[in-house]
Amino acid sequence: MPCFRHTLVFVTVLAGACGGGAATAPSPAATTPTATPTPPPANVLSVGGTYPTRAQVVADRNTCGNVTAQDNPTIVTHAAGSSAIVLDHAGSAYRGSVDTAGRFTTPAATYPFPDAEYTIAISGRFSTTGFEATVELTRRTGSTTCAYAVGWSGTKQGSPNTIPG
Repeated sequence: MPCFRHTLVFVTVLAGACGGGAATAPSPAATTPTATPTPPPANVLSVGGTYPTRAQVVADRNTCGNVTAQDNPTIVTHAAGSSAIVLDHAGSAYRGSVDTAGRFTTPAATYPFPDAEYTIAISGRFSTTGFEATVELTRRTGSTTCAYAVGWSGTKQGSPNTIPG
């Protein structure tokens, strides 16, 4: 019997330490679930991500002479379902729009570079696996102006794009 009495005392003390007694309703903060972001529906345009991009001068659209293009990653900033888009490529950000079929454009804008001032416009189309684009460049150095085009081919890293239209 002495063992039973010690066990009973131990259980009673343990129950008191664990909040035994009258039940109280939890506070509202304790029962309110926290919002968890839900992924966009499958039929919403989603093209954001990183695209290793190959760049090649379009030979028959070059009035500037010896021009080289370098491969660089393109980082596309895009909120799923939005028509606004930003393409970051080789240190420059190009803002534009994209439609539900994945066609995108950036309006012609002027960018100062160390060798010249450039007006650059981009048009292209996303697919589930990447994008193809043409970059139109007009270069001004002093009083000299010339133009050329560069083809971009980007391959999506990570999950595929969603193109609903």
